[in-house]
Amino acid sequence: MLKKILLVLLILAFVTASASASSKNFFSQLLNAYQTYQEVNMLLWLTGDVNAEKRLGKELQFWQGLTSKPEKDKAINAYVKGIFDKITPNFKNHGMKFTIQVLRDNTANAFVIPGGHVYIYTGMLDMVTSDDELAAVISHELAHAQMRHSLKNFRLSTAMVEILKRAVKNPKDRESWGTVLSYLTLMKFSRTQEDEADDIGQTKMLAAGYNPSAQVTLWEKFLKKYGDTKGIAQYLSSHPPSAQRIQNAKTNLTKMNTPYSETFTNTKPQVLVEKAEKAEAQKAAKKAAANLIKNPDFEDAVPGKGKIAGWSIEKGNFRLSQTQAKSGKQSLENYPLDRFTIPKIYSEYIAVNEKSDLMFKAWCKSSDGKQKAAIGIEFYDKDHKLRDRLWVKEFNLVSSEWKSYEIQLKNSNKKILLKNHYAYLRIFFQAGPGAKGSVWFDNVELIAR
Repeated sequence: MLKKILLVLLILAFVTASASASSKNFFSQLLNAYQTYQEVNMLLWLTGDVNAEKRLGKELQFWQGLTSKPEKDKAINAYVKGIFDKITPNFKNHGMKFTIQVLRDNTANAFVIPGGHVYIYTGMLDMVTSDDELAAVISHELAHAQMRHSLKNFRLSTAMVEILKRAVKNPKDRESWGTVLSYLTLMKFSRTQEDEADDIGQTKMLAAGYNPSAQVTLWEKFLKKYGDTKGIAQYLSSHPPSAQRIQNAKTNLTKMNTPYSETFTNTKPQVLVEKAEKAEAQKAAKKAAANLIKNPDFEDAVPGKGKIAGWSIEKGNFRLSQTQAKSGKQSLENYPLDRFTIPKIYSEYIAVNEKSDLMFKAWCKSSDGKQKAAIGIEFYDKDHKLRDRLWVKEFNLVSSEWKSYEIQLKNSNKKILLKNHYAYLRIFFQAGPGAKGSVWFDNVELIAR
């Protein structure tokens, strides 16, 4: 209907370019009629009229289409639509027809506009790793639609009245309508409304056959990536995560007599899987290119018993620890077994030259501050013969809290720090003998500048 109205207006605009004054007057009257229609429709929506909301939703869909790029891949659209269709029967639509559309945008975002029209960005599809997590996203938005939160917020807004009056004066005004659209799609729901959408969405996804534990893992992902509510300007600006929100999702599982489980289903189309794999490969390649250390955070798999990927134990007792980590899931631990042995572990040989500028950094901590450790760099010639040693941290006590140790290997016109007969270097960690307790190392960096 809206497209037909606009088509008529455009035709009339062309005609009036060479028409008489009376024709221009008719065109002006038609625009006034359209403005009156919009104002009346908004007033009806504010009273709760469903048909008015449906009409508004159609117009907002139109303007959304002018400002966004829809996803054209049939497999991706079918995947999202399949989950959406499985969920929607569990929600009250108040006579509206809920829809969903995938938009091409790397933002991890999803939102719903009046009329129950859900939009989800491809960035969100990259973020979720299961059908269940996607179901959690869609269910959350449909819960907002069922509770008509946009209408409730609009009723509380006085500023939107003035914005609307400006927008409807000219139905071709993209800027003004863009303001209306932005307000209605990106409005910040209240904490009460967010909690309500969380609770209803989690219950409805279970009714649709999806694992409601996915709502826990979904919020944990956002919390890990963006932090707790502060500085988040994408999806989470209107859907702020928090530890409290994660706990609420866990509490809901108890209320639903559903145990927490990470047994999820993943039927993502191959195009999304390949995109995710490519992104991970690029991320890993970038990390590897920046850091010359192999297995710098001790997260890589152990190649064999008594061995640690990327590192060689010379003597003493070293193992991977999952009880302590500066970041990630584990760190390197030296644990005492011998009062007289000085444990020592090396990185692999790393090729360098006299023109290299390097930045080294590593993190270390101990059980209770009574243990000693040292961190150093050894330099070798082309025959792997030791030529020099540099102490980054000499033997002394190690803090019981994680502390970083770093050094710059920077050349200048006056001094070549890496001499021309240096061909390789190795990082090494040592721990002092005798003291009870462990020493941990993590997040080792050797960056070429």
